[in-house]
Parts: sequence; structure tokens; C-alpha cells
Amino acid sequence: MLINLILIFADFCYYFIEKEILFMPDVLVRDVEPAILEKLKVRADRSGRSLQMEVQIILKDAAAKAEPLSELETARKIRESLQIKEHSDSAELLREDRQR
Repeated sequence: MLINLILIFADFCYYFIEKEILFMPDVLVRDVEPAILEKLKVRADRSGRSLQMEVQIILKDAAAKAEPLSELETARKIRESLQIKEHSDSAELLREDRQR
């Protein structure tokens, strides 16, 4: 019995070493507003999860979202979107407007 437990534990440790998951770090969040904490507790309760599990899910979802674009990437994206469209001559539009 003891040998079986040791072998199971050894397999378990090997799995985590193989996957390079030696430990899971902790995160401590200080000065959480009581109203926010209460909302998180209600959300966790509605989902049937612990507060810790609910916060983990929120963090995973936030980390999975795409990184925001830098200013340079945003400018390039806008420039590319404007090159596709055909734009009117603003001087011509001003002349027409003045003639009215």
C-alpha cells in the first residue's frame, strides 16, 4: 500500500516536472473595495464556485484577450483603412458649399 502511494506520488511529481509546472505562484491583491469584493462573492456564488476560483477565471479571461495595439500600430491600421477607400476632394466640396 505504501509503495503504491509512493509510486503514484512519483508519477505525479514526474508529470509536473515534465510539464515544467513545479508550483503555482500566489497573487495577493491589497485594498480591494468592499463593494467590489461583495460583487465578486455574489458572482462566484451564482456560478457555484469559490471566490478564489472565480478570481482565477476572471484573470485567465483577461490574460487571454489580445494585447492593446501600440500608438504606432494604431496609426498604421488607420492609415491602411483609409487607403482602401476613395476620398473626395475637400476643396471641391468647399467650392460647392460656398456657391450655395
